[in-house]
Amino acid sequence: MDFSRGDGDPQNQHGRLQRWQRLCLKSSERHSQLLEVRTRLNDIVLARSFSFDVWRKKFNGWVDQQKLRVNDLFRRFDSNHDGMLTREDFIKGLKASGNV
Repeated sequence: MDFSRGDGDPQNQHGRLQRWQRLCLKSSERHSQLLEVRTRLNDIVLARSFSFDVWRKKFNGWVDQQKLRVNDLFRRFDSNHDGMLTREDFIKGLKASGNV
């Protein structure tokens, strides 16, 4: 240990630890931001190649396979169970079904 730089000083060590913790936190936040951007870009790519006819056939096949009725789907998609299906609930439900 080089004591001429003050490496043995507990305050110095604590300061370095705090800087590393901040750096780690910033790195984690940046990673989350990059994941969000990547998800948005993937959504854009999927939207460009979206075909409603292909999706409709796939979705109808899934509904038939699951033996679901429209009422069952709406209940499943209704996140707060208030009997109302918001646009956000509908989109989240479709995404969760794996058919979007």
